[in-house]
Amino acid sequence: MTERIMKLAHERLPVKTIARIIGISASSVQRIIDQNLKLRPARRLPTRLCFDDPRFNGSLTKISNSDRLAGYPRDSALMSSVPLMA
Repeated sequence: MTERIMKLAHERLPVKTIARIIGISASSVQRIIDQNLKLRPARRLPTRLCFDDPRFNGSLTKISNSDRLAGYPRDSALMSSVPLMA
């Protein structure tokens, strides 16, 4: 039964569908999947992340709603590349 559940899960069927096919509860299917799932650790995390924040004004403070209503420039979003902390 475990092998069949894992095969159906590998085919990306929803847990409720697998439960209906096998004839057991969805929580039992989920428990079997969790117990038999072999997770691989991530190979490597990125060294830099890039955030696109249209409200970034260059000084690491957000533009308030009142600034926006007062006509603060909205021409383009700034891109900031922030290195990850170790």
